[in-house]
Amino acid sequence: MNFNGGVQMSVKRGNDDDELTVFIDKMVEDLSCTSPRAIPSIHRVGDSLRGINEKAYDPTTVAIGPIHRDKAHLKKMDHQKKKYLKHFLDSMEESSVDRCVREIRLLEERARECYADDMLIGLGKNDFILMLLLDGIFILEFFRRFNEFIGRRLAGEEDDDTIFQFDNIAKDVVDDLVLFENQIPFFVLEKLLELTKTRDTREIADLFWPLLISTNQKRNLLQDCSNYNPPHLLGLVHYVECLQFSPKLYDITYEMKEQKLRHGAERSRYYLQEAK
Repeated sequence: MNFNGGVQMSVKRGNDDDELTVFIDKMVEDLSCTSPRAIPSIHRVGDSLRGINEKAYDPTTVAIGPIHRDKAHLKKMDHQKKKYLKHFLDSMEESSVDRCVREIRLLEERARECYADDMLIGLGKNDFILMLLLDGIFILEFFRRFNEFIGRRLAGEEDDDTIFQFDNIAKDVVDDLVLFENQIPFFVLEKLLELTKTRDTREIADLFWPLLISTNQKRNLLQDCSNYNPPHLLGLVHYVECLQFSPKLYDITYEMKEQKLRHGAERSRYYLQEAK
């Protein structure tokens, strides 16, 4: 007998109902034994959207994450990722990547759950961790250098970084970093940023502002995202862009911040009075 889903069962004549009952019971039992999986936040663009303009969803300069990592025209940026890794370690005065690998390894299972299953086929544990490490460090170093590049440009100084020697390359990298299929989990970036706190105290708003069509309002909104956990860089940009068109949501966020400040001030006054 052919049951739904293409499953074949051999059924004795006259016992169709019994066999069907056994089959359905087993199907439900197997389903209940399967651990629930969170809906992945990073997956492929649907065919209906991609069919409208396929090039709109493909990176032109740098691959981030698993989908486009093997494309030949993006491989030349792999050398730059290695250079950024070396600079990352040198700036932390560390000769080995051991501490970074250990921290990212702890996030591996959580990070895998962020991707649709078909995106990670053939990507083993070590390759996956290496990808997160190289891509995450590339993103942080790129934006740190972007901020430094603006200062050097204003001072009329030359830049020795290949990416920033030509304006179009830096622009293309920024564009690639907000493509839907070109993402890694945001908590990986946060962990790597946490590891470098001794070197750089800049917060997320100061680091990632080049992703926005910059205005003072948007930079302020970016600073007010402390209560939001973005799934990835694109999610952060989307949140800020939506927030500027939602005064009510912004007012709620601002009010929560003000309440925290007022509560802190009241507690301080209380302790000062108790101490007298």
